[in-house]
Amino acid sequence: MREEKQIERIMGKKILRMEKRELEGISSINNLVALKRCGIYHIDVTYDDGSSSELLMKIKSNNVIKNGINLVSGKDFRLMKEMALHKKVLGYDKSYLREDILYRGIDPSLKKDMIDYCGCFTDRRSHTRNLLFRYYAWEVRKPDAADLWEVLEHILPFHVRYMGQEAEAAELQLNRYTSRDYDKARPCLRMMFDLREEENHRAYGTERVRELHSFIERIHEEEARYSAFKTFTHNDFSARNFFVRGEEVLFYDFELACYQIPEHDVAELLIYECGTATDEEIREILHRYYCRLRESSPYDLSEAEYHERLLFCIREFVVNRLSLLRIVSESIEIDFIEQLLINTNRLLDLFQQKECEGGLS
Repeated sequence: MREEKQIERIMGKKILRMEKRELEGISSINNLVALKRCGIYHIDVTYDDGSSSELLMKIKSNNVIKNGINLVSGKDFRLMKEMALHKKVLGYDKSYLREDILYRGIDPSLKKDMIDYCGCFTDRRSHTRNLLFRYYAWEVRKPDAADLWEVLEHILPFHVRYMGQEAEAAELQLNRYTSRDYDKARPCLRMMFDLREEENHRAYGTERVRELHSFIERIHEEEARYSAFKTFTHNDFSARNFFVRGEEVLFYDFELACYQIPEHDVAELLIYECGTATDEEIREILHRYYCRLRESSPYDLSEAEYHERLLFCIREFVVNRLSLLRIVSESIEIDFIEQLLINTNRLLDLFQQKECEGGLS
C-alpha cells in the first residue's frame, strides 16, 4: 500500500488496480547485490478515472557500492580494498542516485532521445531508491551497421551540448575521471587484469598482453594527453541500454554517466556491438562520426588524433570494464564475455595495423 501511495503521488492519480511483476530476462549485479531488494519491475496500473499506464520501476539500493564490491571481490580482501578506494574509476561512484538527478536536470532538448522519466521515491525500510519510467515494449535485436550509425547520430547532441561544460556536468552529478584518479587506480587495474592471466594470453596473445601491462603503467599519462574536449557520455553504451526502431532511438540506464572524452561512447558501442559490422563499415562509421563531431562542436583534432583517443578508450575498456565484468562472471552468468574478448581483440587489430598508415580512413 505504501508503494501504491508513492506511485499515486508521482503520477498524480488515484490507483484503482495495480499489478507488479519482475521484468523477465534481467540479469545484472544490481539485481543481486542487495539480496533481492534490488531489481526491475513491470507495473500495470489502472486509475480511478478509467485511464491506465504501464510503468517500469527500477529499484536501486543505497548499499549498491558496498554490496557490489563484496560480490565482485569475493574473499580477496586486497582486491576489495583496492575496489573500495577506486570505486570512481570503476564507475560505482554515486550510481544509485545519479539517474534521478540527471533525468530531472538534463537539458530539455535532449529528453526526446531518453525514455520518459516519471519520478522516484525512497523506501527507507529497505534502503532503496525506486525510479519510475514509462514502459517500452520495443523488440530487442542485435543492431546492424545502419543501426550503429543511427545510435551515434542520436548520442551526438549529448556530446555537443555538454562539451567543455564542466560546471553543468558537475550539477548533473556525472562521474569524472582524472589522471590523478588513474594514477592511484593502477594497482587495482593491474590486479583485476592479472586475475585472468592465462585467459588473457589465450585471448590476446603474449605480445598484446605485454602491451596492455605497459598501458596500465602509463594509463594516467595517457589520460592526461587525451583529456581535451570532455563532455557528457553514457558510459554503459551497449544495446541493452537503448532501443532502435528505424531512425528512432531512445536511451536509458544512465547510472554510470560520465564527463569524459566522447570517443569513449564510440569505442564502447563498437566493443559491444561490432559483431554484425564489417571492417569497412566500422571505418565508415568512425569517419562519419568524426566529421559530424567536428562540424557540430568545438572539437578540432585531426582524424589521426581522434583514432589515437579511440585506441586509448579500447585499451582502457579492456583493463578496466572488461576485467571487472570477467570477475563478475564468476558470480553472475554473463553470456557476452567471450564476444567482448573477440571484439576488443578485433578492434585493437584494426587500429594497430593501420597506425603506421596514418589512421583508419
